[in-house]
Amino acid sequence: MQEKAGQPEEFYIGIDLDDDWTQISYFWPGMKEPETVSMIAGGEQYRIPTALYRPGGYGSWHLKGSSQSQKEPGGRYIERLWGKSLRQEVIEVPQECEAQELFVVFLRKLIRLVPGLMDVDQVQAVTFHLREMSREAVQLLKNAAWRIGIEKNRVFIQDDAESFCHFAMNQGTELMQHDVALFVCEDQELSCYYLTKERKKIPARVDIALYGLGTLPEDEMERDAVFAHKVQEVFHGKIISSVYLMGNGLEGGWMKESVQILCRGRRAFQGKNLYTKGACYGSMMQRSKQRAQYVYFSDHKLASNIFIQVHNGEREFFYDLAEAGSSCYEMEKSCQVLLDGDENVDIWLQAADSGKARIESLVLTGLPKRPAKATRLLIELLASERREIRIRITDVGFGPWYPSSGKVWEYCIDE
Repeated sequence: MQEKAGQPEEFYIGIDLDDDWTQISYFWPGMKEPETVSMIAGGEQYRIPTALYRPGGYGSWHLKGSSQSQKEPGGRYIERLWGKSLRQEVIEVPQECEAQELFVVFLRKLIRLVPGLMDVDQVQAVTFHLREMSREAVQLLKNAAWRIGIEKNRVFIQDDAESFCHFAMNQGTELMQHDVALFVCEDQELSCYYLTKERKKIPARVDIALYGLGTLPEDEMERDAVFAHKVQEVFHGKIISSVYLMGNGLEGGWMKESVQILCRGRRAFQGKNLYTKGACYGSMMQRSKQRAQYVYFSDHKLASNIFIQVHNGEREFFYDLAEAGSSCYEMEKSCQVLLDGDENVDIWLQAADSGKARIESLVLTGLPKRPAKATRLLIELLASERREIRIRITDVGFGPWYPSSGKVWEYCIDE
């Protein structure tokens, strides 16, 4: 790849992906903080419809469509591409086309919006923020990124809490000296992510609690009073450095009483692009993982290192199957070993925060009797849900002398 003089060589990208709209932020070494792409130069129009538009119904697809585009004679507007892709819908445009194919087109055009990005090889990491995580969603995004030239091992996925964590922990010292809160209200449903961190260790462990706070009234005066009361309940007995507000339910000029409580001894901000910047910080964390000042283990990330003890000749060592902090949705690793006389496989789990390890001994019931080192096993670590470790072990035999028995053992281990 040929770099132009003055062009950045490394890009870190964060994408807040929703069915209605998408936001994209970027960072390269030398910038003070991530920037979010605006569809209006110098403005704050960060929301890009998750859609494609084709004028006249033929030719190239374009971004920046809106519902108004549907009224243009002959134009074709395909909206909600993310949901259609997850459901594996087929769209007529005018020929039949899989929604996932159009999503790849959307993603390619979205990445091209990043200023200074000349080639996807410059992308060191891209992190997607999703409101709902699933194995299907993770696989779809990794495949789509690979289709546009970004290797799957450079693609990461995170949820609301993790994006909030990365954003909050990368703000100024005065904004994260104590606890940090994020209030989110979409369609009147109010919730709060409450961030606390250790201060004695480096990396500091970060924990985030989620509070469901019910609904806010439609009447603005009543809404202000109810929101103020809920803020007081969350903040009671706590020291908070900063507060962020997100969602259509917390927009407008109706906050009077509540804003006084929010800003009492702390800073408060509207977080219009908090998730996409948090995703971008998540990409940057991949570069400095070994030097990270904090660590956060979400519900879908491993809190333990997973490995097996093996030996090669007289040399004994541990072989890593998964690293603490890895997403359960993305765990896919395999290796082959020769069984040394035992009828079980020991899996070691080492807690990242304490260093303590425990052994889970997986018994291979019904394994054919063979001499030591005459049984070859395929050990696979499989994607799972919420810190559940799935392991599949297959007897693949040992050449023509000891053919495979066809036996497969599957285990689930809780962290």
